[in-house]
Amino acid sequence: MREIKKERRPRPESFLDLIRQEGKGNLKVFLGFAPGVGKTYRMLQEAHQLKEKGVDVVVGVVDTHGRKDTELLLEGLDQIPMRKVDYKGHELFDMDMDVVLMRLPELVIIDELAHTNAPGGHNEKRWQDVEECLAMGINVMTTMNVQHIESLNDDIARTTKVRVSETVPDRFLSELADEIVDVDLPVDELLGRLEDGKIYPIDNIANALRNFFQSHKLTALRELSLREVAKSVGAKAARKELTLSEESRGELTKERVLVAISPNSVNADMLIRKGARLAGELNTDWDVIYVESPKNNEKTRTIQETQRLHDTMDLARSLGAKTVKTEGQIIAHEILKYARENRIGKIVIGKTHYPWYIRLLREEIMNHILRESGPIDVYVVSFEKPKRSHLRFTPY
Repeated sequence: MREIKKERRPRPESFLDLIRQEGKGNLKVFLGFAPGVGKTYRMLQEAHQLKEKGVDVVVGVVDTHGRKDTELLLEGLDQIPMRKVDYKGHELFDMDMDVVLMRLPELVIIDELAHTNAPGGHNEKRWQDVEECLAMGINVMTTMNVQHIESLNDDIARTTKVRVSETVPDRFLSELADEIVDVDLPVDELLGRLEDGKIYPIDNIANALRNFFQSHKLTALRELSLREVAKSVGAKAARKELTLSEESRGELTKERVLVAISPNSVNADMLIRKGARLAGELNTDWDVIYVESPKNNEKTRTIQETQRLHDTMDLARSLGAKTVKTEGQIIAHEILKYARENRIGKIVIGKTHYPWYIRLLREEIMNHILRESGPIDVYVVSFEKPKRSHLRFTPY
C-alpha cells in the first residue's frame, strides 16, 4: 500500500517491510518543488535508519552540491566508487552501474532521478538505471523535483518561463513508486535558506532570486507538487481497487482516452502531454493516433518532419500510451472509426489555425470530429497562433 508522508522525522518502517519482501525491487521517491527543500537530506537520514535495522545500504550516487549538512550524512554509509569519464577535455564523475549490479545491495541510494548520465554508461538516463536496478531485485531510494515530470513540461515552462530539458516518465510516480515522500517547506523558509547561502554559493544567490527563486513561481510549484503526489497515490490505489473489482465481477475496463495528432505538427508533444494528464486524472489507459493520407504520408514528409514524428511517438510511449498509425482518405473518419472500435470515451485534438480562405475551401478535421463524435467527449486544446511560415504544421 502506498503512503504519502509529510512528517519531518523519517519513519522507515513501512519501506523496511517492503524491502524484506523477496521479489521485485521496491522504489521510494522523495519529491520536492525546488532545489534546497531537503530531499537528499531526508533520504540520507532514512538510509541511516534502515542501515541501523540491518539493511544492506549503499550509496550509488549523491550530489551534495557542497552542502555541509548533506555531506556529513554520507559518513557511515558504504559508497560505490564513482565512474570517471574524460569528455571533451573535462572530467565527469557518475554512478558506476557495473559495480552496483555486481554488489547487489538490498538498497541503493540514487540521487537526482532526472539526471543525464555521462557517456559510456549502461543507460543514457539515470531513471533508466533505476529501472534496471528494480528489475534486478534491488530496492531504490531516489529524489526528484516536480518540474521534471514529463507530462508537466509545458505547464512548468509557462509557470517558470524555463523549459526543463531533463524529464522523467510519469509512470515513476503513478506506477513504479511504492512510496512517495512529499518533502515540503514553506516558501519563505526556502528563500531564507537561499539567502543564508545554504542552497547555492553566495555569488549565485542574486541570480537565483531574479530567476527561478521568485516567490510566486515557488508557490505555484509547491502547490503543483502537493497536488501531484496526492493524484499519483490516489490513481494507484484506484487502479488496484478497479482491478480487484473487475476480477471479481468480470466488468469491462474503463473507456480510454485518444489523442489525435498530425504527423507534421510542431505542437504534437504538447497535445500528448495534455492527453497524458487527462488519462492520469481519469485513471484510464490512453492511445495516440495519426493518420497517413494521400497528401500527408512518409513520401511527402521531409527528413526533419519524419524525425519529429518519431520523437513524438517515442514521447507518447514513454508516457504510457499505445501508439497507432492508420491510413485513409478522410482523416476525421479514420480517427472516429478507431475511437468507436476501441472503447474510446474521450478524444483530445488541437485547434487548427488555418487562414479564412482555406477554411472556406475545406472542412476542418476538428469540426468534422466535433459534429460526428456522438457520445464521445471531445477536448479541443488551443495553442499560440503560429507564424505564417508554420501554417502547414498544424495539429488535428
